[in-house]
Amino acid sequence: ALVSPAPSLLQEILRRLVLRLVMLLGGLLAARVEVLRARLAGVTEGSRAWRALEGEIARLERPVVIGPGNHDHVGPGSVYDRYPFHEVPNLQMIRNPEGETLVLDGLGIEVWGRPHTERVLDFQPFLSPPPRGSAPWQIAIGHGHYIHPQAVLEHSFHIREEHLAATERDYVALGHWERMTRVAAGDRVIAAYSGCPEGPHRTGGWVMVIDLMEDGSVR
Repeated sequence: ALVSPAPSLLQEILRRLVLRLVMLLGGLLAARVEVLRARLAGVTEGSRAWRALEGEIARLERPVVIGPGNHDHVGPGSVYDRYPFHEVPNLQMIRNPEGETLVLDGLGIEVWGRPHTERVLDFQPFLSPPPRGSAPWQIAIGHGHYIHPQAVLEHSFHIREEHLAATERDYVALGHWERMTRVAAGDRVIAAYSGCPEGPHRTGGWVMVIDLMEDGSVR
């Protein structure tokens, strides 16, 4: 039920590049499966898996931000309430259901996001975002389905181009799709799904590296 945040692909990138921030965009913990297993097998299996996950995050040795998705939501029944995530020194998490901004002082970065709660039927992670903050770099993170203007609205957790553009962030990091995909976000905002290092449908193998350039551009 616990999905490694740092499989071999990510660890290899960490060895080759100087990364200053790691963002995990939902799907890190399969909450429903984990809770069911804990009920059936007691706390031993879950505790062992948590210790392994805690160690992997700590070994990244750089700030880590988690934006919970639908499989690892916050609120009642959240798997994040079962283990002491707050004790991992390099980890911060978006937990306020109304959305919140994390300030990464040493990096000059602010990260805003709105986590899943599994309590809002028409949840839209980027609807009515707050204004930009004061840090030089502004990032938004969210978990859901990007909706093309001509798409049939079969999916939930809608993310629309106009919502992304309204964030006015320098970069919007998206989770939920397992393939790396850039999406339309207006003329001034860059938004993309990073994909996932390991996916349940053999579609993983992706880690996205974003460069925040001195001239203000994002690559």
